[in-house]
Amino acid sequence: MKKKHKKSKYRNILVISLALILVAMLIYISTSTTNQTLEDKNSGIDNSDETDEIKPNETLYKKISSSSYKYIYSATSTDAVNWTPNEEVIFERASVPSAVLFNGKIYLYFIDYNEGNYQLSVGISSNNGGTFEKADITFDQMATSDATDPSAEVVDNKIKLYYLGFVQTTPFKDKNQIYSSTSEDGITFSEPVLAIEEPDLTDADTYYYNENWYMLINANRAQGQIYAESYDNGVTFKSVFETLLENGGSCDTNLINGKLLTYCNHVNSISILHGLEEQKLEYLHDPVLEDEDYNLADPSVLQLPDGTYLMFYTKLKKYL
Repeated sequence: MKKKHKKSKYRNILVISLALILVAMLIYISTSTTNQTLEDKNSGIDNSDETDEIKPNETLYKKISSSSYKYIYSATSTDAVNWTPNEEVIFERASVPSAVLFNGKIYLYFIDYNEGNYQLSVGISSNNGGTFEKADITFDQMATSDATDPSAEVVDNKIKLYYLGFVQTTPFKDKNQIYSSTSEDGITFSEPVLAIEEPDLTDADTYYYNENWYMLINANRAQGQIYAESYDNGVTFKSVFETLLENGGSCDTNLINGKLLTYCNHVNSISILHGLEEQKLEYLHDPVLEDEDYNLADPSVLQLPDGTYLMFYTKLKKYL
């Protein structure tokens, strides 16, 4: 009986010793991790798990990165309905063109993916779109890579650019923001001013009609497009209604021969819609421009001084 008692005593001592060793190891590991974290903080090292990090809008990233496979082309027309495409590429690895006439020149803004990282650039033409010289644009207090989906207008002898802003530095949120900036030379722009924020906003189509500013916005959801109105001369906008534009996308609305015509990509081609005067959208000519081998999108239409029309648009190889 004494031997059994002695063995039991030794067993208890062994168990207690192992438990103490385990506790000591846990304390050591915890202390080491805390010290390492403090060292990392003091040294500026971030060892946090990247998968837990809040990242910018992935939908926008996919859209922007796809610009590397896109090209900007143009087409001409005498009546803004029947279009003849030009075969020459204007810009490679580019998309979402928006053009205005300013001081006798065409300023063509677009997403530029030629430098390995996307940014907004401008092509300037002094011969009605025959040739373009590309320039980098800048924003006060915002990186050019933080802006995408341009929509250009001429207001008070300045170019006013609406765009989706802070897409790189702002973490993903429930709402996307469209901003505006102005420029006297078409290259150097003022600091961003918030115009509107709504869920899933991307391309903005801004236009002036009956002494007021309006915006038709691609919302990337079932309703299709958000129709917004400005009550302070184009500074800020409020959504008025949402309209279904099935299989549609980015648009460009112009006042042509006294009527509002909205050019949109529809089922991989360019179509014309009408009805925004009555706050609705109906197909008028579908399609007016298509290509057997390419998807067409992002139309931007302007009237030249000789009365003819010029459309810029994006081409993407089908089945890419």
